[in-house]
Amino acid sequence: MATCEHKATRVVLSGSDANLAQLRDLLPRDLQDKVVGQISLDMTASPAQVWDRALEVTLAAQRQAEADLLDQVVTVAHKGGAGALGLEDTLAAMQQGRVYQLLVDREFHTPGYQCSVCQAVVTQVLPSCPYCEGALRETADIVNLAVQRAVDAGLKVSVLDHSPQITGIGGIAAVLRY
Repeated sequence: MATCEHKATRVVLSGSDANLAQLRDLLPRDLQDKVVGQISLDMTASPAQVWDRALEVTLAAQRQAEADLLDQVVTVAHKGGAGALGLEDTLAAMQQGRVYQLLVDREFHTPGYQCSVCQAVVTQVLPSCPYCEGALRETADIVNLAVQRAVDAGLKVSVLDHSPQITGIGGIAAVLRY
């Protein structure tokens, strides 16, 4: 007997309105909480058509969740809470180990400097690393370095597409641990 090793993170339901209402009530609570939408399809829809529509709904739900998170980060940061906005603040929070989740505009790239000792990433040329006094070397894209450091550290990273809000706050933000 085969077992499923995959854990559902998002669920899209399809069926008639009456059937969907009944199905939702029958789902375990943890699956109910993962429902991100529903779709209406003809009974003769191919598996590829089902997949395409479900993917469309899932991606829209993900984009909305990321936009909502960004709204929260901006609000919290403006109130002096656990959020970082813009490149300088976000890089400093990363170096301090305070970042929980990184949010970055897919199109945001900028040159800067990286420490050859502690790997800190900074935006401006300085005589030495502000964290360890190590030598700084110029790099073509410190945003990609920051994303790579976040991934290496096991942090959540959300890459946002076509988000005027992330662009307006400097292309990068972070949810902070404290």
